[in-house]
Amino acid sequence: MTGTAMKNDKKYPLGKKERLNRTIMIFCGVIGVLTGGIFAIANDTGVENGSAYDLFTNQGAIPVSVAIAFTLVWCVIMPAVAWIWHRKAIDEQEAAAYRDGGYYSAYAFIIITPAWWMLWRGGILPQPHGVGIFLAFNAIWLFVWFWKKYR
Repeated sequence: MTGTAMKNDKKYPLGKKERLNRTIMIFCGVIGVLTGGIFAIANDTGVENGSAYDLFTNQGAIPVSVAIAFTLVWCVIMPAVAWIWHRKAIDEQEAAAYRDGGYYSAYAFIIITPAWWMLWRGGILPQPHGVGIFLAFNAIWLFVWFWKKYR
């Protein structure tokens, strides 16, 4: 059903933008799986050498080649794909849903991060966790985007 959309039990061909949108989403999913696989392989290699790392902490070194490859994907490929997606693959409704996700996640970040930091300084909570905050920011953004797009 990748080439057609269903509406009231009838098939309609997807428009050019929706086909490109789906292609970009599949491409991003493949890049994510490859990135996760590379990290897993590199980590397994590190375990054998006694220097395993954990992506969710600041402990342990990451192999230089993996760090450079990830940084290039994150800072070159991802912005290029995002630019194409925003310029060529989405309509006004999806752009608004994406923008709303950014607003909600930004407000959550602006409110939660200083509060967590202050409560840590007061000895009430553990030290703020940068990766945890980053993942929460992205989860909120994606949740709101999907909610607004598909409701």
